[in-house]
Amino acid sequence: MDYEKFKKAFYTEPIPSQNFFEFWSLFCFLQNFVQPKIIIEIGVFRGGTIKFWQSILSKDGVLIGVDNNERGKMESVKQLYQNDSRVKLLFGDSDSSKILFCVSSILSGNLKADILFIDGNHKSEIVFEDYKNYRSFVRPGGLVIFHDITNYSVKKIWDSMKGELVSAGGKREFVNDGFECFCEFIGRSEPCGIGVLISKEA
Repeated sequence: MDYEKFKKAFYTEPIPSQNFFEFWSLFCFLQNFVQPKIIIEIGVFRGGTIKFWQSILSKDGVLIGVDNNERGKMESVKQLYQNDSRVKLLFGDSDSSKILFCVSSILSGNLKADILFIDGNHKSEIVFEDYKNYRSFVRPGGLVIFHDITNYSVKKIWDSMKGELVSAGGKREFVNDGFECFCEFIGRSEPCGIGVLISKEA
């Protein structure tokens, strides 16, 4: 997808809750990544980012979207993407045993995600829990992406991740999950910030 097509899609409803230039930069980066077969998104909201995941996802791929539907948008999202059998939408808290079991079931047969996009509840302890609960679903060489890294609570976790020492909920834990490096996309105007952890290949 070139810049003009991306821009048109971005400003077509549902509009992603993203900074345009940050998300465009991420999208360019991902298009140079191996075409993903599995993407997990925590925090779907209006489903604005799903249309972009669809465009890079392989034809036989799977996109798992998790949202607690606190803002009441998931039914409309479900209707919007109901004709794409690759899109699997799960209603519930990302840390619930039911949701984690559903994700695990969809990924049966030792399937692993190429991309994990964390954009749910922005409280530090919940961002960290999402990372801990879903990191094992990501393949070696895969990406863990955090949105809103300029948000104070998310920034605390992101900065800790970069330093490989995580402090959340009064706990301190050393992170040694085989990450090779990281990159950030932070716009000049009204930045949200996107952080990407890149793991080592097996």
